[in-house]
This record gives sequence, C-alpha cells and structure tokens, in this order.
Amino acid sequence: MIKLAFIGNQYRSQVEENGKSLHGVEVVCFADSLSGLAGASAQAIVCDLRDLGASPTNALKALLTRPGLELAVVTYSFAPRQALEALRLDPRVRIVQGPLALANLRAQMVHLIVRDILDQDAQTSAPASHAKCPHCGGALTR
Repeated sequence: MIKLAFIGNQYRSQVEENGKSLHGVEVVCFADSLSGLAGASAQAIVCDLRDLGASPTNALKALLTRPGLELAVVTYSFAPRQALEALRLDPRVRIVQGPLALANLRAQMVHLIVRDILDQDAQTSAPASHAKCPHCGGALTR
C-alpha cells in the first residue's frame, strides 16, 4: 500500500468524504506545515506551492531528501512560469494546477500504485524454493 502525506488541510474534507477513490493508498498524515511531517513516513507527499514558504525551491529540495519519498505533488493556483520551472528539479516532482481532485491525484501516483500491485503479485505467486544438496539431492533447510 502506498503511504501518502498531505501538507495543509485543503484536501482533508475531500479525503474524508471520498476516501474510496484513493484505493490502494493509505493517508498517513495531514500536516499543517513542512515541520509537521517530522514523524510521518510517506512515499508520496501532496502540498501547495504556498505551503513551501518564501523559498519553495529550497524547501522542495529539503523535502526530497526524506528517506523513502518517491513523489512530491505540488499544486498551485497562480505562479510565474519561471517559478514553476524551477520546481521541476527532480523527476520525482509533479507540478499540477489546483485544486486537485483525488482522481487526478491517483493518476499522478499511478506508477507507484502499479509497482506496488506488481510487487504484491510477485510475492504471492513466487514458488517456494526448495534447495537441494548438489551431491546427494537431499533437501537443505535453513
């Protein structure tokens, strides 16, 4: 299951009302600010450009150093093109004009969701390996 954290509360009511549209995703945190993510372990984070503070590029760089973070979705209302281009500093960053519907958020995360599904399928369908002794053919136990 993909772990998702939100910075800011603009999506809280949407998730509470329509959380089923995030099937396969576990919301681990609704933080008021970047510092509110301290204990949250998430693979994906959603925040608004305004939540990144006075220096959004530096804040995003710091956010991307979090262990396990694979995707940062940054929404914006109005912003200069240069500011948005500066945020595209990493392939793990998606810049999306807000407000962001949960279905669109799920579409932004589809590569993580597909990988998670394939990993689960591989774990359940992997045959048990039975090691045998190369000399006598007897079963080896671990």
